[in-house]
Amino acid sequence: MQAAHTHSRRDEPTSGLDSEMALSCMEVLRRLARSGRTVVSTIHQPNSDITALFDDLLVLAAGHVVYLGPWSGAVDHFAVLGHSCPTYRNPTGA
Repeated sequence: MQAAHTHSRRDEPTSGLDSEMALSCMEVLRRLARSGRTVVSTIHQPNSDITALFDDLLVLAAGHVVYLGPWSGAVDHFAVLGHSCPTYRNPTGA
């Protein structure tokens, strides 16, 4: 009997997908996370529907951690550092 996997790593799982399919893919990963699995994924400029699915966020710059915490706190964190997100803009594309 094979042991159940408790984690999942995905490198750019939405690459090459249209926005509807990308959202669907990320919803599947979120369901996996909600079922008790750890899901770690890299993603490049996700739209706001996808970022709304995030729990936690790790941002690296030049190999150094510049943010690690809840997605909901990321915009305020960077604003305090002088990098505010313009109103009505997706923070991942700002």
